[in-house]
Parts: sequence; C-alpha cells; structure tokens
Amino acid sequence: MNVAWIQIMQKQIARQGYYDAFGDLYMALTSKRDQQQSGQFFTPTNISDMCQKMLMGIEKKINTIYDPAAGSGRMLIASKADNPRSYLAAWDIDYTCCLMCVCNFLMNSCVGEVVCIDSLRMDKFRGAWLVNEAYYRTELPSVRWLNEAEYCRFKQADLPPYLFFCDQEQYDSYFKMRETIAHILKIFEQVPGSSQAVDEAKRINLHNMNF
Repeated sequence: MNVAWIQIMQKQIARQGYYDAFGDLYMALTSKRDQQQSGQFFTPTNISDMCQKMLMGIEKKINTIYDPAAGSGRMLIASKADNPRSYLAAWDIDYTCCLMCVCNFLMNSCVGEVVCIDSLRMDKFRGAWLVNEAYYRTELPSVRWLNEAEYCRFKQADLPPYLFFCDQEQYDSYFKMRETIAHILKIFEQVPGSSQAVDEAKRINLHNMNF
C-alpha cells in the first residue's frame, strides 16, 4: 500500500508540480450534505493554479504567502509548486483540515506554519505546527508543534522568511549579525546624547540582508 501511495504521489507531482492527496480523499469521503452543513468546499485544482499565477506573477523571490482559510492547503502548495522558495502560512478553524495541511506540507516539501485558529475572531487557538523549518539546512522533513505561548514567542522573534531557505553557514551568519547589531545598539544607548544615533540604528532592516 505504501508503495502504491508513493507511486501515485510521484505521478501527480510530476504532472502538475504538487498533489493535494488528503484534500481529494477528504472531499471524496464526505457527502455533499455534510459539506454544505459544515461550509467546507475545497478549491478545485485549476482554480488554485489560476489564483497562484495571478498572485505570484513571474517574479521568483522568497515570499510569505498567507491563507486564512487554508483547508488542506491546496492554494498554498500550488503557490509553492510555481515558486519553491515560498514560506507558507496556513490558518484554519478546523483541526482535521489543519492536520491534513501539515501532511500535505510534508509530502510536497513545503516550508511554513499551520495554525488552528478562528481567523475572523482571532480566538479558539488549538495549536500550531512549524513544518520543515530546518529542511534547507538538514535536508530532513520535520514538524514541531507549538502551544499558544510558544507560537507567540516564535512570531515575536520576527524571523525573515528567507532565513528558512538558508544553508547552515548563512543561518549562523544571520544570528551573529543580529547579535552584533544588538550589542552596538546597547553601546549607543549608554552614550549621553546619542538618542538620534540609536533611532537611526534601529531602522536597520535585517530582513533585507543578503548573504
């Protein structure tokens, strides 16, 4: 069975660049009445392809792509197929859909986060998953579950999306540079009359660093 599953995945990914296996399975096993009652209608593949081309255009760069009602993550993995170095952020209120999205991220080698939350009211947080956060440094798939406090700390760290696509040397260089800048700011703050210099230094945007 595992061999057949892998063969299906390889065939579908070779055909269109990605495959939402769990989304197709979920919709096939769910009756039309259940879909209507729950309001769950997954985006057809051709619509996902059209939307990602409209969104991404022809410029290939590292982007953060959000979907506040991600479902199984089909729209996001379609974007990743066209621009592999995209950081994907999937939010959904349905816990089962979030688990499907995590699995789809893993099977399609996506880098990003999946958050189970009501994206309209911004409450009912039930967990977050960081998927393949070290994939470009270790070449190994990974999933890390975070509770609400841990996820808030992760977001407060304000890590730039390109960092997840760096090799180990570039990754270490980023944090060394960040530590150096923090040390310089601390020195400026101890010098009388240096408030303007501190303000200017704080405008340094680490997200635009090039390695």
